[in-house]
Parts: sequence; C-alpha cells; structure tokens
Amino acid sequence: MPVSDTLDSTLPLSAAGPEASGPAPDPELQQPHVLLLGRTLYVLLLCALPLAWLMQDSIRLYWQQTYHSPMTASKAADTETGGMQAALLKAWRAGGSWQTSWDAWRTSRTQDLSRFDDKVVTTINQIWIDLPASRPGDSSSDTPSATTPETDPNLPRLNAAGQVVLKPGDQVFFVGDSMMQGVAPHVRRALFKGHGIEGIDLSKQSTGLAYQGFFNWPAAAEKAFEQHPHIALMVVFLGPNDPWDFPLKKGDPYLRFRSPEWETVYRERIRRLMHAAATHHARVLWVGAPPMKRERLDQGMQYLNTLYQSEVEAGGGQFIAGHRALGYPDPAFSFYSRIEDKKIRVRIDDGVHFTITGQRLIARAILDRIDASAVTLPEPPANTSPARPVSAQAH
Repeated sequence: MPVSDTLDSTLPLSAAGPEASGPAPDPELQQPHVLLLGRTLYVLLLCALPLAWLMQDSIRLYWQQTYHSPMTASKAADTETGGMQAALLKAWRAGGSWQTSWDAWRTSRTQDLSRFDDKVVTTINQIWIDLPASRPGDSSSDTPSATTPETDPNLPRLNAAGQVVLKPGDQVFFVGDSMMQGVAPHVRRALFKGHGIEGIDLSKQSTGLAYQGFFNWPAAAEKAFEQHPHIALMVVFLGPNDPWDFPLKKGDPYLRFRSPEWETVYRERIRRLMHAAATHHARVLWVGAPPMKRERLDQGMQYLNTLYQSEVEAGGGQFIAGHRALGYPDPAFSFYSRIEDKKIRVRIDDGVHFTITGQRLIARAILDRIDASAVTLPEPPANTSPARPVSAQAH
C-alpha cells in the first residue's frame, strides 16, 4: 500500500477533502493582522537603520574578526566614486565617526576617573597605613627611558634557577585572550593566597595582536603600566585569533598572512609589548600557544610561536612552550595528557581551550618561573584586626 494511502486512511472523515474543511476564512477579518505585522516590521526597520548607522564600525569589526576579510570597499575604491554616490557614502560613514568620537570621549573620561581613583587610594595608604609609594628604583618620570635587561638595574632579578624574584609590593600583569582568561585566575589566586602578591588581569576574549581596530594590546599594556607602577612581571598568552590576513588600519588592503609585510608588522607589535615592559622595569613571561585540533590553525600557531620565541628571547624575556606546559611529550595535539601515569583530559571539544586540569597545568608552568619566597604574609597582631590597604579595582 502506498504511504499516501496509509496517511489518508488515518485522517478523520471531516478532513478527507476540501468540501469538508469548512468555510474559507474571511479576508476582511485577516486584514487587521496583516496591517499589524506590516507596522511592526516598519517600526523595527526604522529602529534598526539608525542603530546600524551608528554602530557600523562595531558591525564591521565583528565581520572582520569572524570572516577575516573586509566587509566594505577600501579607501582606494572610495576615491573612485563620485557625485551622489560619494555624498551618500560620506553621509553613511558620518554615523560611524560620531560613534567613534563618543567612544573615545567616554574612554578618556573613564581613564581620568581611574587615575583619580589610583591617586586617592595611594594617598590613603600613605597616610593611614604608611605603604611605600613606589618600588625601589622606580623612576619619577612619567615616561622613563627604556633600557635593556642586561643593563637595567631596576628589573626584578633572576635567581640561580632563572626564576623571576618578586618583592613585597610587586604586581603581576596578565595579557591575553580567552586562553588567558581561563589560566590567569589560577595564577592570581596562588600568588595572592600564598604571598599577598596582587594580579592585574586585563585578558579579553577574541583579542590578539592582529586586529588592533578591535583591541590594541600594545596600547592597553602601555596604559596599564602607567596606571600601575608596581607591575614587576608581565605574563602573555594569546595567538589563536591572529593567524589570518589583516589590514594595517581601517580601509587599507589586507596583508597576506605569512607574507614578509605581515611578519614585519606582527613582529613590531610583539616588540612594542616587550618595550612597554622594559620601559617600566618589568620582566616578561610569554606562554606559547599549544597544539590546536584544526590543522590549519595548528600550522598557523606553530609559525606564530617561532615569532613569539625569537622576539621574546631577544628582548630578554622567557618563552614557555605551550605543549610542554600541558605535559604533551611532543608538539602534537591531543585531548589528553599523562599525569602521574594517568590519562587526564586537558582540552575541551573545540580543540583550542582547556579543561580545569589543563588550565591548572599551564598556571603551574607559569608559577614555576616565579620565585616569591621573599614575600611573606605578615602575621596579624594578637587580639587585633590587621590593617588592610585600600585596593583599587583593576580596570
């Protein structure tokens, strides 16, 4: 028996044909619903167009981050247009310019408030708790001259094992993407709980050194060092958002990944991060990206790791191989690592990020490069509450 015959035999007699389906709906009764739907779509469109006009740069950056290609024509193409088309294009892009100006003004005011907050906190601590205003050797200049690690006497020293020696009052600064967002809390907790060393975690997902229109890490690091003069160590962990073509600035042609021009620009951005740390007398630990599940991304990260290692070591920093931090025997991807003769899962399904165990393994690799033994938590006086300094929230 055909399937259609089977289905028809299960229907009630009232639904057997069009004659039994009842009277047709009156079009006049449906008209109000159609009008209501049309008005709703019209209002939504009126609201969406101004928002798209103002938020066009955010939409463009999302497209760039997701598809690694330009969403609009380049500046060179803009110059070829004329007349009414050029005027309309200029009017359209005015919305993005206004939104950018507003964001810049808002960011500037936030930074002013942050600096004021830091000054208030420092003043209260100096008056009531008598904390040192700065680390020994800090320059009073706002922009101290950069020195090499070999000649800078104010850099945190390295012990015989090559670990960075931290002193009371030192801070650790965390730079990175979503990989660092999972690792930094473990390191911060261990340093603060065991030694009272504070961490400044600015890690932000979907960031790197490629798309500076979305987030500019060298600039953010320079501001962080200015706002937090006690940073003694910068820890960097990023990369998977970077092995793609990118433009030098908005509207420029995209530089081809791995091309000489691309590598020159990318190396310069690594150097700028290193320079920000050296200028403010801070050591650098740079964690290389571990193997990735997707072959294309893994090959890109292997290439980026060579750039990280060469530039970091040339700048006096220390490079930590990502696969060794995770306990991999070789630079090949695996969801599992062998820990104390046990096979433990260290990566989640996306093949990029880590399980809690994986995060802790990388955190341990970072902590193994730090010597905080000279920093001891003070014992509170008997029967009294210890004075606690006022702490500023990391922005």
